[in-house]
Amino acid sequence: MSKNPGQPTITKSPQEKEIKINNLTITYKDNGVKGDPIVFLHSSSLSSDTFENQFSAKEFQNHRLLAPDLPGHGKSKPPSDPDLFYTIEGLTQTMVNWLDELKITNTIMVGHGLGGHLLLSAWPQIQDRCKALVIFGTPPFSKPSFLEHSHYDHPAYSLTYQAKLNNEQLNQLASIFVKKGSLKPRVILESIKKSDPAMRPILGASVSEPANLSDEAENLKHLTQPIAILLGRYDQMVKRTYFDRFEIPTLWRKKVQLIDNAGHCPQIENPTQFNQFLQQFLIDQLI
Repeated sequence: MSKNPGQPTITKSPQEKEIKINNLTITYKDNGVKGDPIVFLHSSSLSSDTFENQFSAKEFQNHRLLAPDLPGHGKSKPPSDPDLFYTIEGLTQTMVNWLDELKITNTIMVGHGLGGHLLLSAWPQIQDRCKALVIFGTPPFSKPSFLEHSHYDHPAYSLTYQAKLNNEQLNQLASIFVKKGSLKPRVILESIKKSDPAMRPILGASVSEPANLSDEAENLKHLTQPIAILLGRYDQMVKRTYFDRFEIPTLWRKKVQLIDNAGHCPQIENPTQFNQFLQQFLIDQLI
């Protein structure tokens, strides 16, 4: 039987682990390899499962791969104080605490959507432990912030901050994570179903308050480590032209790298090209 060229070669199954941090139970994947770590952070309402095509890829078999489920996502339990832990500040600090508890250093950090925002927000705290940074589907917050410049006015976008979703709304939300007209991958639907409905409006309220946001664009301007910015060519949420507004001295190849045949989740929709970009970035900058 011939192999499907679009599917990565399976090399090692990740192990699921748990750790308690400040009364939070955080579940995370860890492939157990002894090499330099790559940490993957998922987007809002999704989970670490959305990186299954990276954990199974031959390109990264010599790296330790880790991916946590943020509070209220995936298999991580909802916090007892959602108003504290579901804000952008709360999620950022939880991510930093998780890195501290696992003593993660000398790492490449990869953030998708919200995961990228957490990395950019926490950069002054985590830069000494990072060799490089990769973000995708993450339009950096700036001050002042103008949503019309960074995001398309998609009718389903408001669902990203809505609590309970009926079946129709669940499918509408899932549809904006992929290229228009594409079938919705089961991993996206299942991840949204597992996410705590209380998380979305609390996160939305915290993001809508400029005082709560770090100036991520300013952090990008002062980066000394290399950064790669990836984006699905047909992302229905994030505008590619938005990144032209910022000064990013260490930007890989001096521009945003577009991934063909993909929307907001290129790591799922086109894992072959996504993995090739990530592998080449590591080769160009770190080896």
